[in-house]
Amino acid sequence: MASTALSTTPLTVVVMVLAAAAGFAAVWFLMGLVSAGTPTKAAPAQRPSASDWAAVLEVPPDATRDEIRQAYRDKMQEYQPERLAVLAPDLRRLAEQRVRELNAAFEAAERSHAGG
Repeated sequence: MASTALSTTPLTVVVMVLAAAAGFAAVWFLMGLVSAGTPTKAAPAQRPSASDWAAVLEVPPDATRDEIRQAYRDKMQEYQPERLAVLAPDLRRLAEQRVRELNAAFEAAERSHAGG
């Protein structure tokens, strides 16, 4: 009877190494998909102080309401949902954090102008 053991020719070794590498890459890719789909708690946006909101919106602290609104609109144009959709998950999370910062800064600016 003929033996059914695998022969260990150099080609067989190369094929086995490539198969193992492909399997490792597939598992690594799938683990990345699983961890990317795991919801993480978003850090709550902190309320910026008077000087902080001006720095975030890149306007002087004594800017008018119209200047603040225009700066806010201009900044938010950079983070439109269509633009964020094509980003990698990590970059999308950073962009979403930046949107939260801009929203908090705009709210703080509105509050400071409403109170003063």
